[in-house]
Amino acid sequence: MNCWEEFYALGGFSEANNLSKFVSCIRQQAANDKVSLSALFFIVAIVLFVLFHEAWRKLSLQAPGPGGTPAKAVWMWNDGVGPFATKAVLANPAPYLAWTKKHGVNQTWMDIWGLFKEDAAINDFCSAAKKQGMTVGFLFGAPEQALPPYHAWVMANIVEQALDVIKKVGVNHRPTSIQMDVEPHLFGPEFWAKPSSKVLLDDLPAKRAAAVALGDIVTAAQLTFAPPDPAKPSWSKDKGVLMTGLLALVNMIKARLVDESLALGHHIRLVVAVPSWWAGKPALDDGAVVAGVPVAVPILAAKADVAVMDYTATLVQAQKLASNWFTAATASGQLAWIGFETLELTGDEKNITYFGKMTQLEPELDAMTKYAKDEPAFATVAVHTASGYGGKLP
Repeated sequence: MNCWEEFYALGGFSEANNLSKFVSCIRQQAANDKVSLSALFFIVAIVLFVLFHEAWRKLSLQAPGPGGTPAKAVWMWNDGVGPFATKAVLANPAPYLAWTKKHGVNQTWMDIWGLFKEDAAINDFCSAAKKQGMTVGFLFGAPEQALPPYHAWVMANIVEQALDVIKKVGVNHRPTSIQMDVEPHLFGPEFWAKPSSKVLLDDLPAKRAAAVALGDIVTAAQLTFAPPDPAKPSWSKDKGVLMTGLLALVNMIKARLVDESLALGHHIRLVVAVPSWWAGKPALDDGAVVAGVPVAVPILAAKADVAVMDYTATLVQAQKLASNWFTAATASGQLAWIGFETLELTGDEKNITYFGKMTQLEPELDAMTKYAKDEPAFATVAVHTASGYGGKLP
């Protein structure tokens, strides 16, 4: 593999230290091959072109979406209902594509759990999305996946199958990222009191039966791992252990994506969904610091981008919390999407002003985009979920 192929596969200038590695590689190659002065000038021209291309790429991330409105990303889950859940979109993509074009959506993260055999439909959707300026990434996640007994299962049954699908998609419109929405901060007494949690770590037979029902025999055959009965962790007392497990999974997936990116010559980014307070805001800390370090730091150090879930009460507060992430992500050379919620919440979060109130959400998305447009790490705003968002806007 030559220097350019390695540089591009590792993510170009989106990864810190790649430029110095690239220059060192070129110098070594030139020394080994006794390259002439004219050839070196040609190499410099290539580097300048790459710099321009990378600057354009970052600018395009912040440019208006295909509908002429500020660009935005959305989460699409397979367990959602209505026409904007993954299975429904793959069966009939036209309504979703028309809606995303109208509202400036230029990034969709799709949960394809149970749909790995639908590679032809996924290919068609990715192709149609690319034609209207929208990129596609894959999405997965559940809190228990932060626990080490689940890691091998996640790698074999989610990551590898997602990569197999990416390899089957046309080279001009392949998915560009995999996002893990694994949220160990949800673990606590209330979580374990839920009836669904009583079988949380012993639910593989049910998942296997679901895979069989969907005709996904390959997945069904792989769902044989049964983790041992773990202690029931709680974020308030076990956050160090839980974050260690989460970071181990982040690093495993990142290493695998680097290898596959090199093999394909196609960069696949890793994106980690994170609560806004993981960047370390004292007033909203709630365990966001482990061993004196905001948990944002090791996630970004693993060269993962972040999709920040802004579970906050006001737009001003969301902007302040986002600024912490911009600072941390810029220092690591990564990107940050700033997420907003469309689902109605209850309990302590019921007073969040923009949740479920679309007339207020749209101006707030615009305001966040204007607030963050000059931040080097800012990708776009993001909305959770496609079903919630698309179900409330025409």
